[in-house]
Amino acid sequence: ADETYLRESILNPTAKVVAGWTPLMNPYQGQVTEEQISQLIAYIRSLEKPASPASTAALTQLSVGTNQP
Repeated sequence: ADETYLRESILNPTAKVVAGWTPLMNPYQGQVTEEQISQLIAYIRSLEKPASPASTAALTQLSVGTNQP
């Protein structure tokens, strides 16, 4: 997601809602500083990094039930 979309979604989460979904997040307009918004965006972007092959394999095994004790 680009910075503009993330910023808008934090400040006005009902601006773009996928059809069929109920917006649950409260708007943060006027409640957070620009610095806090930048920090939130940086944190969200840090979560977008691709998973390592090892962690992806572990998740795949769990999802198909092959990780038996």
